[in-house]
Formats: sequence, structure tokens, C-alpha cells
Amino acid sequence: MDWIAMKKIIILAIFILGLSGHAQAAQISLEVSNTKISVGDEFLIKIFLDTENEEINAIDLGILYPALLNLQKISKSESGIKLWVNEPNFTKEAIFLGGGVPGGIKGQHILIATIQAQANAVGDGALGLSPASRVLLNDGQGTEAQLTFNNIVFTVLPQKKNQKPEIFETPSRILTKDYSKPRSFEITISNDADIFGGKSFVSFFTNDLGSGIDHYEIKEGDGDYKIARSPYLLSDQELHSVIKIKAVDGSGNHRVVTYPGVFKRLMWWISSIFK
Repeated sequence: MDWIAMKKIIILAIFILGLSGHAQAAQISLEVSNTKISVGDEFLIKIFLDTENEEINAIDLGILYPALLNLQKISKSESGIKLWVNEPNFTKEAIFLGGGVPGGIKGQHILIATIQAQANAVGDGALGLSPASRVLLNDGQGTEAQLTFNNIVFTVLPQKKNQKPEIFETPSRILTKDYSKPRSFEITISNDADIFGGKSFVSFFTNDLGSGIDHYEIKEGDGDYKIARSPYLLSDQELHSVIKIKAVDGSGNHRVVTYPGVFKRLMWWISSIFK
């Protein structure tokens, strides 16, 4: 091999290494509470995001699961995703998660959602990622990050004689009365070209450990409370109205959060005096 040919190979290798060193990537990983379970057992599947030193602002994921499992519910509690374009949902074959974080998010081991499942048949199974899944960078252009995924393999064993299935004591199975309000939360005002045509909207999320969140209500200015889902398109696009979000749990307890805070409302009042 002559020197010119070798030089071309060296330059090409450096170019490729340079590209790989600056790859914009993200990783979706799964953790299960137990990889060996028996028929009838319930277990948790946690879905995490590692942004690989990039800043991410949106996810659109499809998690594939086998017929060995029955999915029971999806929890957003403690999720790093604060704005859900659609409520997390599932079919007989896949789990769908779509949302984002206004302003972006960066970090390792960011919880996206927790899935509660029950084993219903004997066999080996795996959890996979749909090829259509996407993670978008917070670069102002919606650039799609290179996505990697760690598959989880688990085994469902026959239930042993006289063995009781492992069942979680979820709030719906507990008969004690819930007297606690939902957790405190924040109201975020945002606008995004891909949501509501760039108009201003409000996003909110909280959880309730006793009986779970039943619904949310919103009140803009002097209007009445109405049922709302996050994100919610604001009627007052001038953003001069006080916004109240009421989170109501399954037992009727509620918490009201107001936007803006007292100081900004005071400044509004002072400004109105001198108009």
C-alpha cells in the first residue's frame, strides 16, 4: 500500500472518530423489580432516560411487551416529563409515552414512567422499543437524537402449590379513608410552535399517594372552574388573568395553586392604579 492510499485511510479514520465523538445520543433503559416471577405476581417496570450530556425537550416512545403480561396501570408520579401531549396509555402489545419538558432537561437516570404489570402465563419474555420511537433535542430545531435501548429479559415460572401471588397494595385496594390533599405543584406557562400553533398554554401535574388524582379544574380570571387536562390552551393570550388550577383526588380532597405568585399580582395591581 503506497503512502497516499494510507494517508487517505488515516484521514478517513480520524473523520469517522471525530463524528462518533460528537454523536448526539440518548438512551432509554428499563428496570424491573424482579426478572424471575410466578404466574399471578405483580411487578413494576420503570422507564428511564439518560440524555448522554445532551439537552432533551421531547420524547415519543413505544415500549413493546409480550402476551405473558397484563398491564394494569401507568404512573407518572415523580416523572421528569412535565408536559404530556397525550396521557400515557397502552394496548395489548405496546405502551405509548409522549411528552416533553419546556426549556429542556439534561441528566442521567431520569424517570419517565412506572408501569404496574401482572404475569399471566409461563414463559420467557422481553421488553423492547418500537422502531418509531423518538427523542428530540432542545436545539430549537427538533433534531432527532440517536436513540439506544437496553432490552430486558424476564422469566415467568409456574405458580407453586400453596404459593400466594405477590400483589401490590394499591390505593384502590385499601379501604381506609384518604384525608390528605394532593401534593403541591407548580403551574408553567409556555408556548411552542408545535403545540396549539404557538399560542400560550399552561401545563401542570401532581400526584396523590392516598387515592390518586381524579381530575383537574382550571379557572381563568373571573370565569368559572372547568374540567381541564394538561396542556391547556389559555383563553387569555395577553396573559393578564390570574390562573387557578384545582387538583382533585379520588376521595374529593383538593389543592388549588394560583399563577402568578403574590408579588407579581401585587405589581399588576400597582400598575393598574397608575393607568
